[in-house]
Order: sequence, then structure tokens, then C-alpha cells
Amino acid sequence: MDVVQSLKAHYARNGMAQQYNVPTVIRVADSIGHVVHLSESNRNPSGSAMVDYSNNSAAYLNCGDTIAIEVDVDPTFEASEYEISWAVANIGGVSQSGRRFVLPLEERYVSTRLCIVCFVKSNKAWHKIGNHDDQIDIAYRVLPPA
Repeated sequence: MDVVQSLKAHYARNGMAQQYNVPTVIRVADSIGHVVHLSESNRNPSGSAMVDYSNNSAAYLNCGDTIAIEVDVDPTFEASEYEISWAVANIGGVSQSGRRFVLPLEERYVSTRLCIVCFVKSNKAWHKIGNHDDQIDIAYRVLPPA
């Protein structure tokens, strides 16, 4: 970590640091076996990202399944410098915190596009994206009961 910190300091001194130096998700993995490594190349210009499995028939979920999603945040930030929270965007009423989100799928989650959202919020007074610093939307299709 000393090397990483010295490199960050070097780039900051030379005006080459990120415009918004905030904790961001670098990896998303789920219990189905998907793993996505995030970078500037697969993010929106605002910095947020979308991981969409809703049109991938091999990733369709069923009522009674449980989906678990885990994220890794840029390790140059200490875990004490930020919070991770989760929500189900198009259903509401579900919120969790921490690196891992687990959701047993009930009938109320049946949808062509169930969107689970991960938010990262630093302890700073300002935030890159409104009231948080990073946002990852993960979408699945949940099939109705047979």
C-alpha cells in the first residue's frame, strides 16, 4: 500500500489525479458465477455503471431462488472511509448495507428487469454523484412461478 499511496501523491502533485478521487466499485460478482471488473471503459461518463443480465436467458432467475451479489471497492481507500448500501430500485422496501447483498426471490420480485442498486458513499462532505460517490445498477429477469 505504501507504493500505491506514493503513486497517488505523485500524480496529485503533478495535476494528473482523478478530478473526483472517491471510492469506486472495481469488481461485481454474483452467486450465479458472473464476475465483472469495472473500469472507466465500461462506465457511464458520470462514473456510474450498469451490469445487465435481464436479456441473458442463462441468467434468468426464478421465484424461490436467492441471489447474492458482492462488490469490491478500490483498495486504495480504507473501508472506514466509505459506506456501501443496497436497494431494489423498482420495488422498494429492501435495503441492506455492506459488501454483500442477499435477496431471497419472492413473487413480488417477478419482473422483466429487477434492478438491484449498489451505492458507495464516502465520509467526505461532498459526493461525486449527488448524495453518493458511486452507483452500480445490476439488472436480472425474474420469471413468474410455474
